[in-house]
Amino acid sequence: TSAINYIPLPVYETQFVEVKIDPKEYDALLFFSPSGVTSFLKQNTIPPKIICCCIGETTAAFLRTKLISNPIIYPESPNAYAMLNLVS
Repeated sequence: TSAINYIPLPVYETQFVEVKIDPKEYDALLFFSPSGVTSFLKQNTIPPKIICCCIGETTAAFLRTKLISNPIIYPESPNAYAMLNLVS
C-alpha cells in the first residue's frame, strides 16, 4: 500500500443568517440547500399549507425531517430556473 499525502482546503463555510420574516405574506418558500432550511428555521416557522419548493431531492428530504404536513415540491432538474417555473 502507498500513503496518500493531502492538504485539506476548505472552499466555503456556511454562515447561518438569523432573519425574522412573516411567511404568511408569501405563497411559497424556496429553499436552495439543507443549510438554507436550517438558517430559515432558526428564527422562523413555516405556516401550515404553505408550499415549500426545494432545489432538489436532498434539500426536500432534509426539509421533510423538519415538517410533517406542508406540501414539498422540487423540480426534476435541480436549478433555480426550474424551481421558479415550478412555483409560477
